[in-house]
Amino acid sequence: MKKKDMKKESKNIIYYLLLILVIIAIIVIMFFQKQEEKKASIKLSKNMSEPNFIYCISIEDDKIISGSCDSTIKIQDINTGKLLNTLNGHLDSVYSIFIEGNKIISGSADKTIKIWDLKSGKLLNTLEGHSGAVQSIEVKDNKIFSCSNDCTIKTWDLNTGKLLKTIEHSDFIYSFALVKDGFIAGVDNDMLLEFYTGEPVALLTDHYSYIGSIAVEGNKIISGSDDKTVKIWGLETGKLLNELTGHSDSIDSIAVEGNKIVSGSDDKTIKIWDLESGKLLNTLEEHTKSVNSVAISDNKIVSGSDDETIKVWDLNTGKILNSFKILY
Repeated sequence: MKKKDMKKESKNIIYYLLLILVIIAIIVIMFFQKQEEKKASIKLSKNMSEPNFIYCISIEDDKIISGSCDSTIKIQDINTGKLLNTLNGHLDSVYSIFIEGNKIISGSADKTIKIWDLKSGKLLNTLEGHSGAVQSIEVKDNKIFSCSNDCTIKTWDLNTGKLLKTIEHSDFIYSFALVKDGFIAGVDNDMLLEFYTGEPVALLTDHYSYIGSIAVEGNKIISGSDDKTVKIWGLETGKLLNELTGHSDSIDSIAVEGNKIVSGSDDKTIKIWDLESGKLLNTLEEHTKSVNSVAISDNKIVSGSDDETIKVWDLNTGKILNSFKILY
């Protein structure tokens, strides 16, 4: 064989070897791509099959904003249930949501508070400082107030996110509400009325288990507890005015509008009470698992549950207006 032919054959061998290597590389890449697609599919299927408990609900105009155990915040149309936006950023369950102007403020089991733009869903700020789950959030005078399992209530600047103050307590704080010169904190079984400085004013001690929710309406404090009762107190006196019984399990959420109290419970029901008389006006029984959160707006009740549904009710008649599954 001539040198020229040998050289040509050698080039052909190298060409075919390179071609084989390229084909092998393509096969390997396709294999790993399919493996990743398979993993993603399995992960999505797992997420879809895991329960997605709804922990908190808020209403803004015709939108429902909810936080759940999948670590997301979802914005849905109140009339159709259509998913308008999903806010991703928290790393654990979202326990609390507060709407202030064009901002959503959320508190999470990941120990952070996040501030979002309501319209765009853009994350504006993340506040870090709590060492336990953030259970509840309130906003007043451009300040965020947050309570946590780390036994503290913290005050933050809404615009800058700067931590302004920390008030320490002796036990977990499950809920709190703002009043004129301070706040009422549900510290384990008791309610502590204190100034923003942390100076205690009064201790309300008639509950027998932890206080899951507190609301203030006019000169009254309304509290819901694991002891299955709703209690009404005088804000100025601290005196127990009424005890509402009827739930058969823990009360997780309280909302008040006008002369009506709405309570959501682990007994799967929502109850509507008269604030002045304490009379039970209605019991709503469409949920199949614990009702974790209730909110009221424009004569509508919106509820979120462990049954993964959001339900909309007429406050006056108790009639169910809409029901939809939380969307992924």
